[in-house]
Amino acid sequence: MAPTKRATRTAPSCWLIGGKEAEFSEKTRLPVLRSVLRVFLFHHNPPAVCARKACGIVIDELLPFWVKAGIPTVDKKSAVDQLKRIYDEWVLLKKAMNKPTTERREKFIAALDKLFDIAAPNLDKIKCILPEDREFYKSMTEDRKASMIGVDRKWALKKQKKTVRTEGEIRRKRRSDEDTKKCFDKVTLDDSASDTEESETKDSEFSLPEKRTKNVRINVLTKEVTSALDRTQTSSRVGAHLVQKSVTSALQAASCALNLEGTNLKLKPVFSTSSVGRKRTENRTSIVENIQQNVIAHPGPFFVHFDGKLLPDEPDGKKYDRVPVLVTGYKVEQLLGVPRLDSGSGLAQAHATYELLKSWDLVDKVVGAVFDTTSTNTGCHKGACKLLEDKKRLGKEILWCACRHHVFELVLEAVGTVLLGESKDPRLPFFGKLADTWEKIDKTKFRTAASIRKLKCIPETDQIITFCENQLQVHHPRGDYKELCELAILFLGGLVPDKPRYVFKKPGALSKTRWMMRAIYAFKTWMLGRQIEMDASIHSKLFSIAYIRMWFNAPLPAQSPRNDLASLQFLYQNRKEGSHWMAALKKFVEHLWYLSPKLVPLALFDDKLSVEEKKSIASALQTGGKKGSAACLPRAKVELKDSVMNLKLRDFVTADSVKFFEITKISSSFLAKDPTLWDEDSDYLRSLQVVTHFKVVNDSAERGVALVTRFLKGNQLTTDEQQRQLLLLVVAEDRKLNKLP
Repeated sequence: MAPTKRATRTAPSCWLIGGKEAEFSEKTRLPVLRSVLRVFLFHHNPPAVCARKACGIVIDELLPFWVKAGIPTVDKKSAVDQLKRIYDEWVLLKKAMNKPTTERREKFIAALDKLFDIAAPNLDKIKCILPEDREFYKSMTEDRKASMIGVDRKWALKKQKKTVRTEGEIRRKRRSDEDTKKCFDKVTLDDSASDTEESETKDSEFSLPEKRTKNVRINVLTKEVTSALDRTQTSSRVGAHLVQKSVTSALQAASCALNLEGTNLKLKPVFSTSSVGRKRTENRTSIVENIQQNVIAHPGPFFVHFDGKLLPDEPDGKKYDRVPVLVTGYKVEQLLGVPRLDSGSGLAQAHATYELLKSWDLVDKVVGAVFDTTSTNTGCHKGACKLLEDKKRLGKEILWCACRHHVFELVLEAVGTVLLGESKDPRLPFFGKLADTWEKIDKTKFRTAASIRKLKCIPETDQIITFCENQLQVHHPRGDYKELCELAILFLGGLVPDKPRYVFKKPGALSKTRWMMRAIYAFKTWMLGRQIEMDASIHSKLFSIAYIRMWFNAPLPAQSPRNDLASLQFLYQNRKEGSHWMAALKKFVEHLWYLSPKLVPLALFDDKLSVEEKKSIASALQTGGKKGSAACLPRAKVELKDSVMNLKLRDFVTADSVKFFEITKISSSFLAKDPTLWDEDSDYLRSLQVVTHFKVVNDSAERGVALVTRFLKGNQLTTDEQQRQLLLLVVAEDRKLNKLP
């Protein structure tokens, strides 16, 4: 520390402040800012004593003045910060000392001879300050005529009395605790029945004062409870009533079971609407933070799913574009958010998707996008996928994985248009009559393919029934998938497992946009339609049978290239069976996304692909394949010629195919080995695990749309947009944990 001798006239003068001082020169008044800065500059001796350390020394010397004056002060840290800010301001002004006088400098000079005020805030509300001390403080901030002379005896006497009173209370409490302990030490407990009366007599001679009942707080509004309230769309008002009644009943039952009726236990749980609302908000934030931490900790890779929809919104009832954004990966399917968009353009969707990925710190882990094949998503220049790859956003290439279910829905739409014709009616033509006369139909009287000569020869009937039975054992995100399998089994003459008496479901959605309904109602109208003189075309059933395998194999990523090539060749082979087959072929050939160069390598992980074909694909990848094309969209182009029947998967490999490994960060070292040895290769097995969990259907985004439709339309749990986003995430997580649809 710097020497403490008093400064003399020969001491160097500091700009605006004057000479340094070792201590405060005025002892009877609270120091002004100039005096405080002089003492500060005396102690400030860098690097030994930095500015902040010098501030601490000065405040330690300053506080006794304020204690003597009886004025409460701010804490030491705040006082140090205040002095440090003033010193920093002086340093800045000193750097501009040669410039003309500024208003800021004049303001600083005027403050130098005023009190360096470190009084506590809201001083007027502090009742323990003596009136004389208040007057003194007021004088220090105004005319500074008052002074402290000697000791304030009145104040000192009050302080002494308070100290004596406090010490007396402590002694009395200690003595009471000792007496209570002695009483307990004298009491003995005896289990014998003969001594009961004597013990009661002895105990009656001594009794402790009844202790005050303490309120025990138990957190009843746990995250599980508030999540259930959110999922069931229960308002905080109703929730408070339900929780209070439930907890009261539970406590009363516990009291009876434990024989606590005669005790001093009071069961009065109280839940207000506001407290329940606050706890729900708090728990939502906490749950989402935990979800984010778990997702961020996942190594990836991830596919991002999005599906923009025009949805009704409350409270104004207008329709707004929203885009559910999810990510999927190894054992992960997570909703990130459902932001509202200014428009449904590809740019708006790409920007919203990127912002969510950035906020969840997943930009580097995303390797692909799954989307419906609308122009908004797939446009060459303004599509959401193209703009998402832009350097302003992800800044890298990703895999374009068109939703395979959506592709097959488009194929089914093309077939339905040819067989049933186009109509402006929003309901499906032809099937409306089935719904209108449903109650008149005897559902036990239905016909099957075995009763029709033309349908008896359907190839591979037993294999198709077995395939459908296996699909019934798999969990499907939507009930209509399961219904389609059941109807196919019945149509082919089989029995639905665990349903010896099959009950047909009443026709529900008949909208043209529900493509799956076309196949379902095609079966129903043919099997039951004869009772109402309605006989659907046989052709639709034949196509529906072929369509089932395409649909249910769609979610398998590794089999996608092989299945698409097989479907292409199957449709081409049957193109002359009817115009609807040709319509299906033309539509399907426009959506060969999984035969594109970057996605063909998925076939390397297909356990049903022959070793020879895998070897040929691996060889083509190592040699570079044919030269890649500069196609606008990453999907294969095939001319509808007889050469289609001779195509192999290796024919779709190009120089761009190696980008599959670069984008997904999957090791390609196993390509140098024989495919028969891949099952023993650690790199291949790790890659297989990653590829198996790629989701190439957009059912996840569709569930996000359903979630928004249910919880935002007409839902008044909250109107705050941020809370609405948290609400959707919490509900999605609660459904997942409780395995709810």
